[in-house]
Amino acid sequence: MIKSVRTRKLGIGTGLLVLLLSLIANCLIWDVGEVKLLELGSAAIRIVTGAPVIQAGGEDSQGIPVQIYREHGTVYNPLFIARDAQSAAGSSAPEAGKDFISYSDWLYSHATENDSLLLVSYRFDYPELGMRDPWTSALAQAVIMNVFHLRYEASGDSLWQIRSRKALKSLDPASGTGLASRGGDGVWFWEYPSKDSIRVLNGMMGILLELDRYGRATGNELAKSLFKDGFAALRRELPAFDRHGYSLYDSRGVLAGRMYHQKHISQLKALNSINPDPVLARYAKRWQVHDHLPLPWQLILNPRPKRVLAFGFTWLILILLGFLVLNLLRRRFRQN
Repeated sequence: MIKSVRTRKLGIGTGLLVLLLSLIANCLIWDVGEVKLLELGSAAIRIVTGAPVIQAGGEDSQGIPVQIYREHGTVYNPLFIARDAQSAAGSSAPEAGKDFISYSDWLYSHATENDSLLLVSYRFDYPELGMRDPWTSALAQAVIMNVFHLRYEASGDSLWQIRSRKALKSLDPASGTGLASRGGDGVWFWEYPSKDSIRVLNGMMGILLELDRYGRATGNELAKSLFKDGFAALRRELPAFDRHGYSLYDSRGVLAGRMYHQKHISQLKALNSINPDPVLARYAKRWQVHDHLPLPWQLILNPRPKRVLAFGFTWLILILLGFLVLNLLRRRFRQN
């Protein structure tokens, strides 16, 4: 009887220990590798279902990057093509030079140009954010601006320099493109310039970084002025993007996922290194501290349902593995 009670207590204690150790292990795994875990999970879902969770990259028959969206199918996204062009320009890979020319040629061939402006439009609807074909993004324009300048530096062809300046001009609130709005002492740039005026944090900071890059490379006064005014708007609006120490993706109150939260931190640090400011420094530090709080506490402060479910799923796997190892050890001890 006494042995039975002791065995039962030992079993309960061992079970609680497995639960605790698996929780600690799950927290450590998620703290270090959450973004990678979600990428692996998305890849697995795509293999099983044949469709990405949200989107995935690919190439067309000519090697031009495409985006495969669950809702929109396979489309050309100017921002991703421009980003890949930037990467190719800075790469030493054998095919990088050819890719850079191919990608930048594609961007120009799909541009609308007049005497003062150059715009590369998206040719698919994005109803989630109120965008209808054709539409233009300030973020894409900013990256394309730098791609065209890189093409000018590589080729010496002044036409690419003119094109880059026209892309820059599209970001001027006075241009009438609707990609930027002046308010108070600052300018906000619209990644998604819809009638709902949704402010997207990573898009705004990405545009500022591109403007600074262009201004430093060219000495262009408009780029420097737009950076200064955009920085002032970001500084003013930044507190509105904080929720219990976690960043919001946009002004609708959508909480940023871990990938975007970490991106916000790195963008704030980059901007603060360019133009040191106590507001940017404060939120970069605050968000980084909260990014490494124990995961259960994060899930309370930042309760994104899919994240909670994914954390619970990996914890369950670790619990099962823990009990499996425990049973194997018990069998071995019994045999000995």
